[in-house]
Amino acid sequence: MRPKKYPLEPLAKLRAKKVDDATATLAKAVRAREEAERVERSNRKVRDDADGKAQAAREAERAALERGELRVGDLMRGDAWGVRVADERAELEKRAANSSSRAETARGAEDAARGGVTSARADEEVVERDRGRWEESERKRADAKEEEEASETWRKPT
Repeated sequence: MRPKKYPLEPLAKLRAKKVDDATATLAKAVRAREEAERVERSNRKVRDDADGKAQAAREAERAALERGELRVGDLMRGDAWGVRVADERAELEKRAANSSSRAETARGAEDAARGGVTSARADEEVVERDRGRWEESERKRADAKEEEEASETWRKPT
């Protein structure tokens, strides 16, 4: 006699597939978060490097002014340069803020994907526990039937 097939096998397969799908979604979310954080770090570094260069240029100009090496035309060009640097700084700051926002969104998506994996695994475990109970019940039923058949064999008159 062939053993019975677990009646919820299609559900077990579906739950396992959902775990696999949720895991794949999590992997994509992790890669997206890592990329967003890489872009965020890069934009911050560009902004910080630009700030450092601008500060060094301002200090050099201040030192040249103190030594009397600059003229009125040089100071006017310096002011125009300062305006341009402020505009560039604002643009770099905007990029850094946008990349930070995208990284935060990616972290939220990753957290949601982790929750999806946890939920899918919990659903899968419910079916697996049920399968274990069902298999144990079937085993006990088979043992009881075997025992009954064995006792009937001993009871038959000879």
